[in-house]
Amino acid sequence: MTEPQGPTMAGGTQAITSQGYYVTFFPDANNYDLIKEGKSPHYYYLPTQLRIARRDGDKGDFKFSLLRFIGGIANPVREGSGNGGESGAGPKATGETVGGLLSLTTTGTIPAAAMQEAQQQIVKNNANSSNGLWNHKNLKPEFSPVVLMSNNTTLSNITLTHEGFRYFVQDKDGGVPELVTQGDLADQDEKLLLHGSPEKDGDIGNWYWVLQGAGEAGIDPGAEHAFTALVGNYPSQILYAGFQGTTTSPVFASSVMQMQMWTPKVELTITGAWDSIRKHFSAHANAHGWFFSADVKARFDELRKSGDIKVVIKVPGNFPGADKVAQQLTERSDLLVDKFMELANHVIFEPVAPKETAAEASSSSSGASPWGFAVALKASWDETHLDLSYHEETQFSHLQTHVVSSSLDGMLQEMAAGGAEAEKKYFPLIYLDDYPHKLVRNCIPIVKWQTGIFNSLSVQLGYPEKSGQLLWEGHVFTRPAAGDKPEVYTYRQAQKRETDVNNPPVGWHPDVTFVKRTVHFDEPDPNDDYVVAHLETGLGTLDIDPGPNGTPVNDELVEVRAESARLASTEIAFKTTKKLFNEDWYLELVLEPVDDKGNPTGGPSATFIGQQADINRKRHWIVYPVAPGGKFGYRYKVTVTDLAEDSEWTSPYLVSNTDKLSVRIPRKNDPGVTFRFRNSQA
Repeated sequence: MTEPQGPTMAGGTQAITSQGYYVTFFPDANNYDLIKEGKSPHYYYLPTQLRIARRDGDKGDFKFSLLRFIGGIANPVREGSGNGGESGAGPKATGETVGGLLSLTTTGTIPAAAMQEAQQQIVKNNANSSNGLWNHKNLKPEFSPVVLMSNNTTLSNITLTHEGFRYFVQDKDGGVPELVTQGDLADQDEKLLLHGSPEKDGDIGNWYWVLQGAGEAGIDPGAEHAFTALVGNYPSQILYAGFQGTTTSPVFASSVMQMQMWTPKVELTITGAWDSIRKHFSAHANAHGWFFSADVKARFDELRKSGDIKVVIKVPGNFPGADKVAQQLTERSDLLVDKFMELANHVIFEPVAPKETAAEASSSSSGASPWGFAVALKASWDETHLDLSYHEETQFSHLQTHVVSSSLDGMLQEMAAGGAEAEKKYFPLIYLDDYPHKLVRNCIPIVKWQTGIFNSLSVQLGYPEKSGQLLWEGHVFTRPAAGDKPEVYTYRQAQKRETDVNNPPVGWHPDVTFVKRTVHFDEPDPNDDYVVAHLETGLGTLDIDPGPNGTPVNDELVEVRAESARLASTEIAFKTTKKLFNEDWYLELVLEPVDDKGNPTGGPSATFIGQQADINRKRHWIVYPVAPGGKFGYRYKVTVTDLAEDSEWTSPYLVSNTDKLSVRIPRKNDPGVTFRFRNSQA
């Protein structure tokens, strides 16, 4: 009883194009015997084109994105600080970068309708084939995919390396790919072009390219495989321009597959002399003394042509197309090289492991072959004139290398025709400064420290976490030392989106922070001649922003003022000089609160005394609380006493509501001024 054995190269391959998709078919090694027994022949298929996968089968969006980015640190943060606040100056982290993030998924799968059409074409093409492995004798064939033993997939890059451009090429006969290297760079250029300038934090280099995803892939040749590449400025521009075009893509995908192949029952003979074989390999060893699989195949073919190795393949019986089977196994199959290596590894070769750096292993620029093998001639060799002699009649199994390399241009025309929508979908552009955006609040204290009643000012800024709870950070401003600049406190916070926060506080929006400002008082000095403070009994602090959450603000500049709507602070200066103010004069200024009609309210008054020595010194009058909603009003009068003349004169009351009062010294004969001698009865 004959059963399907597996795909074979003996009958050759047949390539079919169906609805723009490419697929290669292989016959089963036992098809001739299966058909003789009246059983269905078996064919295997292998997609021979990689393309960009789509969602929802073959109708949805392409699984492709080139996310371009530009920008850097919009609001540099002081070194060592986190998301919170900072004060003072210090070194700032700076940086800007330009590049892209390429994400794409390749696939070799063929839509069901196209595969069915390709299979029908195979059946039609082989109805009268002269090859016993292909002619189905009108029996209904069965189809299944080739099962891979290994599969290495990679994506070409657009970059420079210190070793130059490294890539594999395959000859026209479909042999094992050969590594080719072109161009190189000087060390200093490599660091700058590939890794960026060390002077710029965040700069990834104009030619930067690091690919993730290259390497082992699924054993299903139609499976999807995802790649991601972080690229610098120049590759990003090349990718953008290339994929926007309508000719061919700037990158290609390669899949190097190892398939287990079988032969029909054949008689294989290999003969030769190991001395001659080793001498030939020794003459062609590279600088390392290594031979990759491509090298071994090339040397083996040379030895066959020179007659140092003889190969005979015979197909027993009356097999249709037997001469073609032997030719296919000799010219297209890896059977002979596999069998030769199996024998040579016991006589002239030993395995080696090529070194590969971590940097090479993580990128598609690696020169280490993801397929094949590496061997070296044995160091010790005893010329015993051994003969290579191998003869066997059986069904042979061997690994066959198959390479698929495709330009990813299946989406170019649709991208070009998609206009602005395709641009947004496949080529999004983000500015790194936009998100996460840093909210910045520069808090500045505005306070008259010279009044002596202010101990400090404090500010707290809050921003919600995901649960909606406000997280507060604060700072305390104290009186600066003489000559110091006013202190500035900077608060920074990454901005959230509205959808990021559950149960947000009332009044919150993504650009809003909450602020709570507090004035901390010292106890007023009742003996202070220059500051008169009328404060509510027991007042130690004054909350400028009442309520549990304070005030919502979206301004970058936040003033922390010692004054508030219920605290009145009046600065007083006398309009005179020491020369004009007689040394025998004595001045008394009286201030008292008034209502909006200028009538006294009965509130506490303030009295300031002035003499020539301190007439130019400013005075301060502070009242808390005052009625909110309007300016604090007061009236004032000035009495000047002339001690030498023993007289005095008093100005009439004047009404004002300014917080910077400039007091004119009245003259004796001014209108409304009352004059008298102090010892008179008048």
